[in-house]
Parts: sequence; C-alpha cells; structure tokens
Amino acid sequence: MFCCCHLGIADEEQLLSIFIKKLFTNLQYSIITDKLIERTVGCFSDLTHGYQSVRKLVKLDPIQYFINNHTQDLFPFLHLHPTTKRSQTSSITESSWSRLRTVFYSAVGRMLMHEFRYDEDDEERAEAFMKPFTNQCNRLVQIFKDMPEFSLLNPGLFTTMNHFSPKLASLDEVESLIIGITRDLRGLCSSLLSKQAYTSLFEWLYPAYLPLFHKALYVFYDRADVYNPLLKFIHELTSNRQERLVFDSTKANAYLLFREISNLLYIFQTKTLLHVNTTIPETNGTLFYKSKLKPMITCLRIIQACLVGKTNYFHRRKSFFYSFI
Repeated sequence: MFCCCHLGIADEEQLLSIFIKKLFTNLQYSIITDKLIERTVGCFSDLTHGYQSVRKLVKLDPIQYFINNHTQDLFPFLHLHPTTKRSQTSSITESSWSRLRTVFYSAVGRMLMHEFRYDEDDEERAEAFMKPFTNQCNRLVQIFKDMPEFSLLNPGLFTTMNHFSPKLASLDEVESLIIGITRDLRGLCSSLLSKQAYTSLFEWLYPAYLPLFHKALYVFYDRADVYNPLLKFIHELTSNRQERLVFDSTKANAYLLFREISNLLYIFQTKTLLHVNTTIPETNGTLFYKSKLKPMITCLRIIQACLVGKTNYFHRRKSFFYSFI
C-alpha cells in the first residue's frame, strides 16, 4: 500500500523491475567499490534460485535486455583486470574477483534455460546469447592456429614441441582470455541441468572449441591461475548433474568427451606435474597447495566423474589412468 500510494509502484512486478534495474546499474558503472560489486552479484544470484523467483524475473524487460547484452562493454566487472575502482583496504583477491564471473553466469544460465522448449526460435535465441563466447573462442582459435592438434601427436613429437609465442596477442592477454572464458563457461554449464541444454553446450564446444583447452593447458602449464579454473571448468563439464550426460546411443559423444578429457589430463601429467615437482618445494605450503594439490584434487574428481556414469570407456584408457596414479 505504501509503494502504491507514495511511490507510484502499481504491483509486485514493477517493484521487482526497479530492484533489478538498480542491481544492473551497480554492475554497469565503474565508480563503485568492489565490495558493492561482490554483494550485487551475490544478491542477483540469490534471486535466481527457486522456480517461482525465476519465473517472475524472466518476464521483466530489464532481464530480457540483459540476456541479449551481457558483454564486457556493458558490465566492466567482467574484465579480468576490471576498470572498476578497487579500494586499497579490500580483502577481495584478484582470483576471488574473477570468480564472480562464475557466480554471475550461473545465475544468467538459470534464467536463460527457464522457458526453453528447444524449438527453432529458442535455438536462435541461444545462438545469440552465446555470440560473445563464440567471438572470444574464435579469437583463441586464431591465436593458437599454428599449434597442432594434440590428438594427432605421438608422445615423441609431444615432448619436442617448441615454446609457443603468440603473434596476435601477448601472453598476458591470452591468459586473461582463457581465465575469463573458462570461468564464464563453468558458471553457465553448472546451470544447464537438462539433457537438451547440456547437449546444446557440448555441441557448441565440440569439435570447434574444446581442443583449445588442450593448447591452453600446454602453453600455461606453469601458471596455476590459468590451469586451476580451466580444470574446474572441465570438472563441471564432466559432472552428471541430474543425469544430464545421457547421450543418444547413436552418437559417439560420450567417447569423444572422454577422449578429450584423457588428452587434457595427459598434458597435465606430463607438463604441469613435472614442472611443479621440480620447482615448487613442499615447504611452501600455500604455493604447493595452489600449484599441485588443488589441481590434482580436481583431476581426481574429473576421473571419478568419468568412471561413475552409466557409460564409460575406462577399459580403453587403462594405461593412461595407471600412469596418472
């Protein structure tokens, strides 16, 4: 009654729309502090939990506009090194800041998938939503185009590959792209709980973009800030949430996914673990955990996810798993 009489707000939908506009305003401007950004993303994520809440949100014009315009230009905090003003006394680390992207896109994915019926119109809508990710991945394809596909390499050729020096971007820029896309896709993937939604993401990833992560891990095998979020994304991709990894029996998607994961873990074993074992002392507990223990735990969870499903190809990769252990 107070809102109706004194603020000119007619109903719950209008009040919720004003609230959402305020949240998006917080995320759009770079003159606010990082703590407010963190709380805004957390509040936005909380609003997307629950069927009734999402059902109301997706009807709002600001939400529909946002789903079609979720770019870094509109939301500066999505940059890995954001232009948002950071307070000197902030306790939010760079890693925690970029982790907000995962929370953000998990919330966005829940709204995007709410009313999907997977007809022709929905496919066009999903393609438009994925366009920013497509553009980023296509850029990485061009950056890594001189590197061979790892599925075609034998172990001897693999170990003799020269150091990669990108021509189209600096290593720091490539690193930022990889961290950003893996965190974004991890958040999005975590919200795709149906078989149709997950299959759509997998078909977008493979074969066009999934091999990029092999190359990224090979190039940045010594940078924990890169391979940790990359492995976390792969773990999410292999997680069978609500039986979503039920592929059509006429397709080889399960085998293809397992093969790509095996290649990725092989690179981690032969590059990252070797580097960590020879350069990182166990006495440096924090660095040792971040560089070795944390990614190894993630890798073991990936292996577990690959083996607990109804369909797996463990017998085709026995030698790989035995060597990893």
